[in-house]
Amino acid sequence: MSSLSRVPTYGMQQRSNRDDFYIRDKHEREALTAPHRHEYFQIQVNLGGDTVQHIGGAVRPFPRNALSFILPHRLHLIPHPEHGNFMLINFAQGFLLPHLPCDPLDLEDVALDQAPELAPFQFQEHLDFILDDAAFASVQALLERMRELDRTRAFGTSTLLRAGLLELIGLVSRQFSEPLQQLASERATHRGRRDALARVTAHIRAHIADPGLTLKDAAAAAFLSPNYLTHLLRKAAPLANWCWTGACAWRARTCSTATKPSATSPSAADLPTRPIFPGAFARLRGCHQGNSADSSAPIERINDG
Repeated sequence: MSSLSRVPTYGMQQRSNRDDFYIRDKHEREALTAPHRHEYFQIQVNLGGDTVQHIGGAVRPFPRNALSFILPHRLHLIPHPEHGNFMLINFAQGFLLPHLPCDPLDLEDVALDQAPELAPFQFQEHLDFILDDAAFASVQALLERMRELDRTRAFGTSTLLRAGLLELIGLVSRQFSEPLQQLASERATHRGRRDALARVTAHIRAHIADPGLTLKDAAAAAFLSPNYLTHLLRKAAPLANWCWTGACAWRARTCSTATKPSATSPSAADLPTRPIFPGAFARLRGCHQGNSADSSAPIERINDG
């Protein structure tokens, strides 16, 4: 995907006619053509026109009869062909999971025995949900039923829409029950996080001496939002410790050659002004002011930059 350092995140009010549930076809609203995120859940259904989907750090086929299940805050893009056809459903977390008070950034960690309806959303980066014609016909019938209900809202409609949504998720989950359960047993969401953090590590290693290094850049390199990367880093002490150790090593190298100021000597002004780890880089600046920095000091709270 193209430049990811400034990826928008949309709320329901920006991309839906209602704030709980919204279903539409391609004609009702212009499709987004650049990578983006949502604060809400989304299901896209390909009714015709083979393409691909970019989801997190993966690129997967998205042909006719395919469905895409997108978690809140997950970077994604499905570039639909001009003559293609699709339908999508946007819905709030509270609409799908009224019984589950959970930070949306933690949804991929929820156990499936607690919320089995999350299964296709958790493993979309690892699996293609492509149905045969018979199963897809059932999906199309469900979509039309939900669409008609959404047009004629009345008392009880929300319950019927939720039932239709759960039926759709259940139909796909049953069709792909074996690979979904296999991925759950392999803790594939944890593997995905490790892969993302490896991309962050590689980016930081390659740009540790770059004065412009920011959390947004590191997040973009891993196809994550800055908020989500911050969330992951708070759970990943080893990576935070590596970044601090790497920063201290770079400080040692630059300071050892800067005992006498020169035109090429690094100075406090050369160091990042919007750092990923503000405490660490504050100590780096101190080195150029004659202060010592204790590399064993604890990592301070990570800032969104």
